[in-house]
Amino acid sequence: MSDSNRDTSEPTESTRLLPSEGRGLASLSPDQVLNPYDAFLVRFFYGLTIALIVLSLMWWIIQILNVFVTLPGLYSPGGGFTSLGYTEICVISLILSLLFFSIPSTIDLHLCVSMACVAAFDLILIVASKRLRREEGLYGILTAVATVVVLAWTSIIAHMVRFEKQKQVVQLTEDISDRTHAQQSNEPDSMYALRHKLQHLRPMSEWFLVVISFLLRFLLLISIVLGTLLLILRLYDGSLKPEGDIVPVEDGLFNVHIWCRGNISDSTKKPVLFLESSHVSSEKFSGWADELINDGSIPGYCSWDRPGYAFSESAPSPFSAGRAADALIEALSQAGLGDKQLVIATAGIGSIYSYIFASRRPHSVSGILYVDGVSPDLFLREVGSGVRGLKLFWDAEVAELGIGSLFGWIFGGRTRQDRVYGRSFYHGRGSTAGKFQKALIQEQSAAKLLTMPELRSAKQLVPLTIPVSVISSEQRLSKDSKWSKGQKELADTGSLVSFTSVDAPHHIWESSKGRATIQQLIMELL
Repeated sequence: MSDSNRDTSEPTESTRLLPSEGRGLASLSPDQVLNPYDAFLVRFFYGLTIALIVLSLMWWIIQILNVFVTLPGLYSPGGGFTSLGYTEICVISLILSLLFFSIPSTIDLHLCVSMACVAAFDLILIVASKRLRREEGLYGILTAVATVVVLAWTSIIAHMVRFEKQKQVVQLTEDISDRTHAQQSNEPDSMYALRHKLQHLRPMSEWFLVVISFLLRFLLLISIVLGTLLLILRLYDGSLKPEGDIVPVEDGLFNVHIWCRGNISDSTKKPVLFLESSHVSSEKFSGWADELINDGSIPGYCSWDRPGYAFSESAPSPFSAGRAADALIEALSQAGLGDKQLVIATAGIGSIYSYIFASRRPHSVSGILYVDGVSPDLFLREVGSGVRGLKLFWDAEVAELGIGSLFGWIFGGRTRQDRVYGRSFYHGRGSTAGKFQKALIQEQSAAKLLTMPELRSAKQLVPLTIPVSVISSEQRLSKDSKWSKGQKELADTGSLVSFTSVDAPHHIWESSKGRATIQQLIMELL
């Protein structure tokens, strides 16, 4: 039978492995002749990668639960969202390795190595810094170690699969060469061409997958680099020394910041002004009180940062307003203020915390000024929405990328003060955004089951003899009838000193007229 007839007939034992004149080389596809899964080592690595994904997903779920209920040994004073972000990077990186397991490219290998190196640098930063070690906790450090290992593993996978495919190419071409070396004089050139094609040429469908893999891994690398820059920013901002004292509470479980300005020792026989802020830091709320010190109206005042705010550490979850009041009582005692009489100026959501504090230490409270405060009946409406909780969780995840903090630092002229307790902090774009967002999540998640029962008990315990003044925002009263009803609820006491409104925004102290009215009312209580 002729060669031409053999080319068109069914293949037999005598059919040539390589068609004459190299016509078969053009029709060969790498996917048709190479299968890395034929190697036992590749199958083993594939199965181990699946196991790592399962373990990483389990750890991710545990960490999400840990945000709402702190599990034994998993407390993080810094909020815990950094380690959660590391776990998500591990999960995504492993899934990408699994999806594109059989088609690793050179750029994939380089990106995997780059991510592993950046994660290793993060680990060095955390371990070398006393502040970051404290904030991340032991489980945060172990998560960072696991991240380095997982990212190194993805690099090993990419290298190993590439090596096995190249090994298959060599074995295949050598086998073909051994069988056909005597057929044509140009056979070595044909073998070289085939080997080059199998090693370097890809079908269009595979190139498309390679591009997708590159884009996803590149975005992942950018997120890791942004997290590294945020760690550096946290280190820099951590050198900002707080005014006052950092005191341990709950048997040293976490630390809170309590501070006094002026000379409160002069007020041994008079009540001390104490400030409880809203969702801004106490440092931002205190400007009007500084003016009273400067003009000699008061000798001084005190305040604190609630857990998760500014210089205070994040508290274990769940954390209710009653638990915050107990922490304040302990902090006042630690700072030598436990026997002081207090006149409390409290704003916004801080009114809930002050209300419960007054119910637990009625003998220490000589008066309360509610600055557009949240009434107990409106508490759930303000913070208890489940949709708000999901948004807060998303904001916390985004905040760990550090985009807002870095943009404000580089282009917005934001200072350390802005990021730790100033305007960037309030908008969730500070270097302490992780623990601040966790404090808001704790406030929302504990609202219905824990804080509301505490408020109902507080209503029975707050003495009606405590002098109370209420100042409200006319701008908000005109827009919200329920808010107006809530302000009347705050004023419904047997010892109302003053109930007034002022043409100012919700943050009344930000307007000159609002500050003047607050100062006037607080002097009446003092």
